[in-house]
Amino acid sequence: MNKISRIFIWLAAALLAVSCVDDFTPDVKDAPEPRLVIDGLLTTEPAAHRVRLSMSAPFGTPSSQIPVVSGASVSIWDGEKTVTLREDPGTGCYYTPDDYFGQEGRTYRLDVEVDLEGERRHYSAEDEMPPKGIRGDAMDYYKMADSVWMFTIWGQDLPGIASHYAGELVVHDRRLPVGQWVFIDGLSMFDGNYLFAGEYLPYMVSELIPSEEPLTPLVEGDMVTLRFYSLSDFFYDWILAMTNETTARIPMLSSQPANLPSNVKGDTEAMGSFMVADLTTLTVEVKNPERTREEMLRDHLPPGYLIPGGGY
Repeated sequence: MNKISRIFIWLAAALLAVSCVDDFTPDVKDAPEPRLVIDGLLTTEPAAHRVRLSMSAPFGTPSSQIPVVSGASVSIWDGEKTVTLREDPGTGCYYTPDDYFGQEGRTYRLDVEVDLEGERRHYSAEDEMPPKGIRGDAMDYYKMADSVWMFTIWGQDLPGIASHYAGELVVHDRRLPVGQWVFIDGLSMFDGNYLFAGEYLPYMVSELIPSEEPLTPLVEGDMVTLRFYSLSDFFYDWILAMTNETTARIPMLSSQPANLPSNVKGDTEAMGSFMVADLTTLTVEVKNPERTREEMLRDHLPPGYLIPGGGY
């Protein structure tokens, strides 16, 4: 699928998501008893990694009104040692030390002990850190269309590693929501090949794309960072399920909604996940927001080299 097709499909999905004109109020049954929800991600980047604890809430509850779980005991075990996470008081968010990071091949287990309904209860979840599937050399950009910029990747996909990837852009110091990430099955797309200007990450500014905060056009001096994840099998399965549950469906009455996969086990039924991923980070400065694809390629090719699509 070429880059133009991908942009049109994304835009069509955005139009479908906002094109309904009649209000619809679903007949929602009473919610079951609240369950503990765990949301955690550990990467290979030295950082204060977060685990968030909350309780499930009825459909339609604003995120600001979802109950958080404070006062829990939260730790991560890597098979050799245990690190205890500290809570930002009253937020339900627990953090590792600032210099903590995951290592390839290790299985990480999250342990949570918390008082629920007057009883001390234990929950755990584990995931194995995948190998790094790609060596990132550089990223760059060009303006593809009005209010559309394409970010490209140069790097070596490591052969023989069945990797799944996710790409996340950080623009204006703002991390785009998961719904605007790009997900790639590396084994079927480019196993062992060199990515030369791999065009996988569009940045679109449009009122048709739902967002809590409107995206703004790129300007000179903006710093854009690519966070490129090599995903565990569980993380990739979770991503596919999340995408299926949060994007437009055609026909609308296709499959029934369902909870996302969970690797959380415990004394009572719980929800959520604890996932791990290798992380490659690349950054580029926007020096010319109007830069064309040909201008970008000239910066990376020898003089006189024929540029695919025309031009030298």
